[in-house]
Amino acid sequence: MLRSYSRTDSSKSGSYAAGLLMLVLAIALGATACSSDKEERNPAPDFELEALRNQDYARGELVSLSQFEGQPVVLNFWYPSCPPCRLEIPHIEAAFQTHKADGVQFLGIQIPSFDTAEDGQVFIDEQGVTYPVLIDPDLKVGLAYRLIVPPHTVFIDKDHEIARAWTGVLTTEKIQELLQEHGLIQ
Repeated sequence: MLRSYSRTDSSKSGSYAAGLLMLVLAIALGATACSSDKEERNPAPDFELEALRNQDYARGELVSLSQFEGQPVVLNFWYPSCPPCRLEIPHIEAAFQTHKADGVQFLGIQIPSFDTAEDGQVFIDEQGVTYPVLIDPDLKVGLAYRLIVPPHTVFIDKDHEIARAWTGVLTTEKIQELLQEHGLIQ
């Protein structure tokens, strides 16, 4: 006997498929947010990108990860029209102000989206961002750091090995906790 499927049955099937997709995505996101023990850490890929203008950098100035050799670095991938990114940026700036004396370097990396580099410049000017903000026009750096969705933050130790990756909004307090937990500050 053939069973007939009603519209309700097929929407349930779609719900299950959507649920399964969400589960797979959650597992993938969870995997990127997992910590890395010192023995399991991977080298952070080096890069060189152009900076947006701020108090310490000229527009177009080249900045590389390797120029911060021996320092812990926090990379934050974002774009201006991303609502969670917009919420997070003031926390990143506050953490930078708190930890720059500890030798921790923060780098913002604007990824390609519907926004231009000029949109990024306007946003960081409005927010008073003082840490370097770089442009990743072709997403090569984002892909090298396994960016899934922004905001995405990567914590790199002083040996330039990846200590932790975090996908989602970070608060100043959570940044402090992760810096301590992974030995980036005392």
